[in-house]
Parts: sequence; C-alpha cells; structure tokens
Amino acid sequence: GNIPAGTCITQNDIADALGLSRMPIREAFNVLVQDGFLQKLPNRKILVSKITPYTIDVYSQILSSIESEFLSRLTINQAAKSDELFGCFVKNQKKLSDINELKHWHFMLSDLCNDDFLSKMHINIMSSFFLYSINNFPHDLELQNSFLSQLYDAISASEVDTNKIKQIITRMNMVILEPMRKCFSD
Repeated sequence: GNIPAGTCITQNDIADALGLSRMPIREAFNVLVQDGFLQKLPNRKILVSKITPYTIDVYSQILSSIESEFLSRLTINQAAKSDELFGCFVKNQKKLSDINELKHWHFMLSDLCNDDFLSKMHINIMSSFFLYSINNFPHDLELQNSFLSQLYDAISASEVDTNKIKQIITRMNMVILEPMRKCFSD
C-alpha cells in the first residue's frame, strides 16, 4: 500500500501489518533510508520522505549530467567499449528487446568513466528512482532504441557535440522517469 509522505512509522508497525519478523523490515528500511525514501528519527521512528515532481526532475538532471559526461569523454582508446555499448544495438540493427537490456546499457555506462568513485556514484544514483521506474512501469522500447541510435550518431560524429549528447540522454531519462513523476504529482 501507499503510506503518505510525512507519516511516522516504526519497524514494529510494518512487521505487524505484514506478519513478518523485524529483521527483513529493518533491512528494507535501511535500503529505503539510504535511497532517501525514508528518514530516520530519534526513538526508532521513521518518517516517510516527501518526494515531489521537482525531486524527480532534479534527480533526472543529475543522472543525465553524469551519463552525458561519461559518453562525451569517450576516446579512441575506448572504441571497443563504444562498440560494446552501441554496436550490438545500432550497428547490427538489433533493437533492445526487453527492459533488462535497457538496464544493462545504463549500467555499462559506469564502465566508461575509468574512475571507480564516479562509477560507484553512478550506480548508486541509478539504484533508486531510475531502477524502480524501469522495474515497475511499462516503457516504450522503440523510443529508447531511437534514443540509442541518436546517441550513437552523436558520438560517432567527426566533432562530438556534448550539448546534443546531454539533450538526448536527458530526454531518454525523463521518458523513463515520467511514470515516477506522475506518481508523485498526485
């Protein structure tokens, strides 16, 4: 069910309501606190965070900035990674066939930066709203394939236009996050 933003809850309340022990509830709460969906308060109380469409928009901008930066910094030495990232989908005329391939593509972006800290940060950012939206809402894979094709063309151009890459990534991520945005606008 949905628990309204601003509601104080305890592990015991949820465990009792679901007929579970506190251990799995505590583990779930820790993940939700880490992702920002819940906030810890004194006396073992937990506050349900208020998430707004603005929250989703800013989140999308942060994620898009990181991903466009990774793509914009592709070098000749990373051509093999670029082929892995785009080749199987664009060059061979293969299309994303399911949502798991889309998730895999975004996770592959983390490998492009050659920086363990930034890679981990990207994965952590993706692990909240982005993956929730991909896993829980239907998505238009044809539209995502179109974005991939546009990105491939932008990266393959003789002169890389970083603004164009960022615009495409931003549109791609906003389409994925739009169902989340609608959920929190109610």
